[in-house]
Amino acid sequence: MAKMIFLIFVGFPSMATLGEAICCDSIKSLVEEKSEANKTLCGAGNTLPPQCCRDIANMVREYVDAYEALCLNNTSCIDPKPLGMTSGKIPDDAITASSTSYASNYKPSYARLAKAGSSCSWTPTTAKRIGSWLQVDLGQLTTVTGIATQGTCYNKNEWAKSYSVSYSNEPNSWTSYEESGNVKVSQRVNL
Repeated sequence: MAKMIFLIFVGFPSMATLGEAICCDSIKSLVEEKSEANKTLCGAGNTLPPQCCRDIANMVREYVDAYEALCLNNTSCIDPKPLGMTSGKIPDDAITASSTSYASNYKPSYARLAKAGSSCSWTPTTAKRIGSWLQVDLGQLTTVTGIATQGTCYNKNEWAKSYSVSYSNEPNSWTSYEESGNVKVSQRVNL
């Protein structure tokens, strides 16, 4: 049985809520809205300067290009569902890490979303934060449409500043998730 193993490389000093999802239906809807706005603003009889309309058209083109690059020949996110990091459907032993700080309080399985109580986050050892990783074995071949992270429940000022994602069907052969030929590094977003 083919299975998907999911690995997140984390650039720490510490752990904010970040939600990323590529959902083609949503992107297509944005493209349509932006295109309609462009027609309304820059259509016949408009009073905007020509450069303004060119700038608007260029911005719309960026959305169209993004849609074409990400979504053409891809499956739409018709009904994306959580994989089990919050619910516990993914078992604790399927979540491993490069290191763990204070072994009993910051286990890899504590990296679950919305975990509460006295043990509510994974933290690598201080010495190994740069290049540390959290690995989630999804148990089967899976399409991942989004990733969410959050900070610890102890101190709202602890979170991953950035991370990259790698995936594999084999434990020793990893492929980095890329955008435009470069490894995608996600940055902390304040919400």
